[in-house]
Amino acid sequence: MQNLNLNYNFSVAPMMGVTTSSARYMYRLISSEAILFTEMIASQALYRGDHEKLLKKQSLESPVVLQVGGSNSDLLRYSTNLANQYSYQGINLNVGCPSKKVSQGKMGACLMKEASLVKECVSSMIKESSIDVSLKCRIGVDEFESYDFFKEFISTVAESGCKIIFVHARKAFLKGLDPKKNRTIPPLKYEFVYKLKEHFKNDEIIINGGIKSTEDIKNHLLKVDGAMIGRAVYHSPYFLADIERDIFKNKNIPTRSEVME
Repeated sequence: MQNLNLNYNFSVAPMMGVTTSSARYMYRLISSEAILFTEMIASQALYRGDHEKLLKKQSLESPVVLQVGGSNSDLLRYSTNLANQYSYQGINLNVGCPSKKVSQGKMGACLMKEASLVKECVSSMIKESSIDVSLKCRIGVDEFESYDFFKEFISTVAESGCKIIFVHARKAFLKGLDPKKNRTIPPLKYEFVYKLKEHFKNDEIIINGGIKSTEDIKNHLLKVDGAMIGRAVYHSPYFLADIERDIFKNKNIPTRSEVME
């Protein structure tokens, strides 16, 4: 069983082309408490490519969670080992990305249709390391959109020993919608995530999707363990200052000019 190393009250979501080392460095200057994520990196790329370049970060950025995509247990075990070597504080498996290219590589949201395979993958990652191993998923995919499907999927994955689940509270459409539209068109169903927390009382359930203010975060924290924000931070990084102040009660926040300096 995993012991948690991090406090998941608030995280900045992994975003392709956005949450690079430079962006994370800037976010950390503003927020000392937020958990930061890398962009999603394919486990295949870590195995075959220049992992030193892919995993480069500055010590100031910590805590940082490495997000990986893939469905091969051996490659995911290898990625977990690298996350250890490069001092990441956690590793997260992406089973929520709706991109066509990602699905063709048997990664992302298409894996929600294969709960047993996801369980096997996460299990192999947990056996490899004592850093936090987590999952990021959607509430459903294509025609699989009932709460029962979602709960069943999480129940199966939880058998791996995974205790930390990040949920983008929309379903993913693998056909007909591109990733950008998948972030806005499928309706948000926060109640699915709240209900899941009632069922998995001892696990960390973190909600993601459409959260735009510290008020939103506070409301979600009454029902789940944490909130994750992507686009609102991407569009306005200094929003992290409000989060430090309102959520973490931190008074020592640098000004915009100090961050620039």
